[in-house]
Amino acid sequence: MAAKSSASLSSEAFPQTVFVVVGALCLEFKETGDTILDKTTSKALLVLETLARSNHTRGVTELADELDLTKSNIYRILHTLEMHGYVRQDAETERYSLTLKMWELGSLVVSRLDLRQEALGELQRLAAKIDETVYLSMLIGADIVHVHMIESSKPLRAHLPIGGRPPMFATATGKVILAYQPDDFIARVSRTMTQYTQKTVKGLEALRTELSEIRKRGYAINTGEWNEGICGLAAPLYSSSGVTAAIGIGLPALRLTPKRIKDLSRDMIDTASTISARLGYQPQNRMKSTHEMKAR
Repeated sequence: MAAKSSASLSSEAFPQTVFVVVGALCLEFKETGDTILDKTTSKALLVLETLARSNHTRGVTELADELDLTKSNIYRILHTLEMHGYVRQDAETERYSLTLKMWELGSLVVSRLDLRQEALGELQRLAAKIDETVYLSMLIGADIVHVHMIESSKPLRAHLPIGGRPPMFATATGKVILAYQPDDFIARVSRTMTQYTQKTVKGLEALRTELSEIRKRGYAINTGEWNEGICGLAAPLYSSSGVTAAIGIGLPALRLTPKRIKDLSRDMIDTASTISARLGYQPQNRMKSTHEMKAR
């Protein structure tokens, strides 16, 4: 049976307290109204914030006294944060400070906000010209996320909700971004493949073949692989970090004719090139995909 898509055409109670043992940590979840709070996570965040506001290294006893937590709690939290690269311990003083990992994560958020801002005007111009649904998608972690959408004014149109996380292997923006990712990433995605429609790509080798065609063509086409009634096209957005975003066009399958594909792809690629240039991309210095580098 085909899995269900969340794209569309427009026309149990928790107990009060739960304890879960994970490794050496006992995580306590506390219910507050409709919210379940993880007390261990809350304490860890408090330690992170305290270290971030400190202008010197901090010791276990010092943090325990300031935060009114036990030294064993502080030690376990710091050890976990250290293992994940968020804090480091001075070998001589045995005191702790933050690493730059929080800054790195924050920089990623800022870069995505910049991308959205740079893309907005061009997306509006594209949407006004073609009158089909236009959207911006980004690679966040291992997921494709729709972060902006401008709907068509036509009565029958594609609707792709902002915040939606469509399958990479069955959507235009997902495939065009996936085409420029490393082989091991593509292999991991292939293990999540589900048959949404009769047109959904089947198997890793078939996926690799299609991704190769996308790189040669310069854009991706979705012929109804996630939802039989919705098709789409997508072009990659290039930046100094490679391809981690794309612009897409969604439309009903009945309007995806060969001539329409030709016209839409031309306008879409022009728009993607303009946005990429604003992100500092220069064609002669374009970041090569793993596959392109292997072919040289």
